Amino acid sequence: MRMRSGASSAAGERFCMSRWTEIGQEKRCITCGEYWPADAEFFEAAKKTRDRLSPRCIACIVEKTWSSVLVAAR
Repeated sequence: MRMRSGASSAAGERFCMSRWTEIGQEKRCITCGEYWPADAEFFEAAKKTRDRLSPRCIACIVEKTWSSVLVAAR
């Protein structure tokens, strides 16, 4: 990846959706921005993505679902 002068590697990592670590491949959630292991324990299955995992982690999906249920109950 080519970076502009003065740009740090952390800034370049901001747009990267996956990375390899000592525990294996990790994927970045588009909602919370955290990296989680790229497997079915942390991401739902999705047919339309290249890695077959949803772009949002399960925790963010659950949080959004429960927040909309609680708002509707008021």
